[in-house]
Amino acid sequence: MATIIKKKKGIKVRKGAILVVGLPGLGFIGRIAGKYLVDKLGGKKIAHLVSSQFPPQALITKKGRIRALQHVFYHVKLKKRDVLVLLGDVQPLTPEGQFELSLEIVDFVMKLGVNEIITIGGYATNRLEGNIHVLGASNSKKHKELMMKAGVLYGEAKGSIVGMAGMIPALARFSRIPSTCIMAETHGAIVDASGAKRVLEVLSKHLSFTIDYSDLDKAKEETEKLINKIEEELEKQQEALKEKNKAPPSYIR
Repeated sequence: MATIIKKKKGIKVRKGAILVVGLPGLGFIGRIAGKYLVDKLGGKKIAHLVSSQFPPQALITKKGRIRALQHVFYHVKLKKRDVLVLLGDVQPLTPEGQFELSLEIVDFVMKLGVNEIITIGGYATNRLEGNIHVLGASNSKKHKELMMKAGVLYGEAKGSIVGMAGMIPALARFSRIPSTCIMAETHGAIVDASGAKRVLEVLSKHLSFTIDYSDLDKAKEETEKLINKIEEELEKQQEALKEKNKAPPSYIR
């Protein structure tokens, strides 16, 4: 797997920083919450990552520029500590890619001084009424106790966590970085701004910050537009591959 991480020069992250991971997943809760956190707390881009395990497509921006699908690291400075937020367009296509990229991310942020990781995801449920619970799975007892104080519920989530939201905390254990995956209950079939709000409330309590939630619907719309754009391009690629496979073999290019 080929991975490129390009970091800006002169970036100083205080030791004891925390990494918050908001990648696409169930209900796109992580993506919405992470982006909202960056926007409201003035996060600055410090590094971006591209991988051969991402879909082979490039996006055309509004200004007519082109860019690869990527993950981006943002730096947020709070009074007591620094926060790194990782956002991404997609996750790797293969299990091997998700495993290897998770390892590379843990290694990269550890070198920057990160000593805690929280990943954000959704937990599928058919319950659509009442309070939305935020469920947790941690790689250490101490971190579990910390997250319980912030309102995370344990013992309710069953089964396994698919994707990098689960792999990053699981692999961070081998680097002795206390980590937790927090998951808002969600139906999963929609872009879930309500679930994103609940995990943001947990993060605000854990990290002692306050933000205004009035623009969450706008953030949801922006996420939906990005998702639709990526999905449309993937569909075009799949159709092109089908047509190519139908054509007779040719040795002339």
